[in-house]
Amino acid sequence: MKIERDTGHNYDEERLYLYQLLTNENLLSACRSVLKPELMSNKYTEQILRWLLEYYDVTGCAPGADTTSIFVKYKDTIDEDVANNIQKILESLSGDEEKYKINNVGHNTENIIKYFNWRALEELEKSLKIANRTKDVKYALELLQKFTRVEKTECDVYDPFTDHEQTAQFFNIEEERLFRLPGALGSVLGWFLRGDVVGMVAPQKAGKTWMSIFIESVALDAGLNVLYFNLEVTKEQFGRRIWQNLNAMPKEADVKCKLPHFGDDGDIYYDEILSKSSDLIIEPDKIKKRAQSLKLQKRGKIKVATFARGSATMQMLKSKKEQLEKEMGFIPDLIVIDNPDVMRHQAQGNYGNENKDEEQTWIDIAGWAQTTHTCIFAPTHGNRDSYGGKKIKIKALGGTFKKLAHVGKMIYLSMGEEEKKQCYARVGLFEGVERDDGSVEGGEAIVLHALSLGMWHVDSRFLNDTNIGRNELYK
Repeated sequence: MKIERDTGHNYDEERLYLYQLLTNENLLSACRSVLKPELMSNKYTEQILRWLLEYYDVTGCAPGADTTSIFVKYKDTIDEDVANNIQKILESLSGDEEKYKINNVGHNTENIIKYFNWRALEELEKSLKIANRTKDVKYALELLQKFTRVEKTECDVYDPFTDHEQTAQFFNIEEERLFRLPGALGSVLGWFLRGDVVGMVAPQKAGKTWMSIFIESVALDAGLNVLYFNLEVTKEQFGRRIWQNLNAMPKEADVKCKLPHFGDDGDIYYDEILSKSSDLIIEPDKIKKRAQSLKLQKRGKIKVATFARGSATMQMLKSKKEQLEKEMGFIPDLIVIDNPDVMRHQAQGNYGNENKDEEQTWIDIAGWAQTTHTCIFAPTHGNRDSYGGKKIKIKALGGTFKKLAHVGKMIYLSMGEEEKKQCYARVGLFEGVERDDGSVEGGEAIVLHALSLGMWHVDSRFLNDTNIGRNELYK
């Protein structure tokens, strides 16, 4: 029997899902009811999936590296050529389990269900072609009648009196929580959650992009994948900022940079640093070496997509995400849209109604967060009331107020000219907007920054623990 050798080196959607199932117990558990070995595209992956399911049904675990032991146990019971090809597939997995680690179980489950439905349709098409060629109408109609879509067996309704495991899963909040910002800032803002939109209001030039870059860097440190849509600044400007942030590096030499810190008395003190040309990592060789080091340090991955101001639509953002997943296997946990105000948004049937258009964009963003099981961070501009360098009230929200109904929380960022000179910003939450009340201590944080070094967050304290807050009490 002549069988084409399978080296396992080419990207293959089915094989990718198989490897993910072999190494991820949560994904395997979520997909168990839809996994049908007979729908695999070849006898090699079909055999591995049968072993995988047998192992899981007995142990309740994903086999991972144990798959090789299973193969050794059963290889003498299958055809030698088939065994050789299965061995090639498993060898390509061995020692590279980290490559197939996933965070977004819900999204990967949906992908696997879609794939098995596609395979079921492909097999149906083959059978229908045979029936058509022989003009066997009865057989063709039987095929159509018997065809059922591949879907999870559990019902899509919830009964709190009978669905005990589902109820318990609702309280498994660790899977819902993605990350939290450090220090007092994290205590004020709480958790960033899957399926949620986190909005942020700030006046122009208050550091929205710098804060967005800081947030994605925290997500990277937490081992999460980030898709960043840069819709405002040029590709060059953004590229410089993100490289500065990654390296705490000035943009150019011979510049005095202020590095602030809190004193024990709650006041802000400064160290002054003169940037040198040796501090800059801007030559290709230095960049390559540093990037390789950073890649080992950062647990997550990031992709940045830049669109010219006013050119992006929601469909374009969705298409870019799908392209990255299809071509690179990249599935984000955090999506940053910086910022939705400059998108081309129009609500169906409301042409020319600016507020309706904007509201529809935020509805679409909220729905996208839910269907992709991601957290979406979306900074937005405030109106005139957002200026002045004090705590921003809810009336400072620019555009339609209805966007507040579609976010899990809305952050405010305030930084006037005097605050910028003193290297700090004020950050808090709009009252009454935060959904996850139990995870937030409230209040306002004073965040020290050194933007000349690409550092939006040097340290943070509660407002009342600083002289800024104490001085305001006596005004």
